[in-house]
Amino acid sequence: MSFPHSEMEPSEKILLDTNPTFGRLVWPLLELMVITGVVWLLIGLIDSSAMVGSGMQPVRNFLLIGWVVLILWRVVPPGLAWLGERFVLTDRRILLRRGLFRPRVTTVDLRSVRSVDRKGSALYLRTHYFGPALEVADVPSARKVAKMVARLT
Repeated sequence: MSFPHSEMEPSEKILLDTNPTFGRLVWPLLELMVITGVVWLLIGLIDSSAMVGSGMQPVRNFLLIGWVVLILWRVVPPGLAWLGERFVLTDRRILLRRGLFRPRVTTVDLRSVRSVDRKGSALYLRTHYFGPALEVADVPSARKVAKMVARLT
């Protein structure tokens, strides 16, 4: 999903527009595999020929409903959060959008950035001499992005 241009000024030039790294989706995908494997192993055990006539159909239906609920609870929200997060670097400012259905946009003017630090895939934008830095987590190619921001400030 591209960044909404309604947040941009007409003369602004986009230098970088990216989602967070895919590493944020590793745990939800692993949970998806474990949940699916365990639930369908149990359903296969219930559907085996030894248990066909034993009245286990309600348990099978409960497992199917539980599987869907677990996926909707543990896997879908992190995926939607990842999809709704954007990092946009323009020639004038940094725009951070979080939220897919009701996006909240944080704007950092490049003239107010005093320093840029990087630790792993996280950027730390210091806008005041004192106080905490603004952390932007899971930025792809964080080293290159930090150099771009430092060059523009």
